[in-house]
Amino acid sequence: MTRAMIFAILLMLSMVSCAQTACPQGVGPGDPRCGPGGSGGGGWDLPAGKIYTRWKATWGALAEDTNSGNVGTSTGHFSRGDARREAVAKCKAMGGLECKFIFTHKNSCAVVAEVVDDLKVPSAPTYQSAPTIEVASKLAIEGCSRRNGGRTCQIGYQQCTAPVLIHE
Repeated sequence: MTRAMIFAILLMLSMVSCAQTACPQGVGPGDPRCGPGGSGGGGWDLPAGKIYTRWKATWGALAEDTNSGNVGTSTGHFSRGDARREAVAKCKAMGGLECKFIFTHKNSCAVVAEVVDDLKVPSAPTYQSAPTIEVASKLAIEGCSRRNGGRTCQIGYQQCTAPVLIHE
């Protein structure tokens, strides 16, 4: 055999060994639990029946009836749509006739800032989300005051929704 032929055979054999994967017993190649390497150790061999964990995002929402001022809220939902639907349903259950979705937030805190004075002058609430209640409150109070001509605002509602650890 020539050197070129021997080199070609060795090259082909090395390619086959690179394609092998280490999979737990009962798991076929291509599964995310399979890792690189063969059965020679250093692979990702995981014991059968291992519990896997991951963080799953949660959503919260607010809905408002501008005529009555009713605000429906939700928190802790695994989908944005479910959070929105619950907030609107709660707004309607409180007597709101024209409840409309206003605001969603994911893995964070949300607040509603409202004007403090009772001057019968129309005012607009401010909805704000942030990683913490403190940050959201500061931003919402500042935004509410700017939006309402410098009037004093306060937080009328606050909620947080955090990711949930899922065991699979």
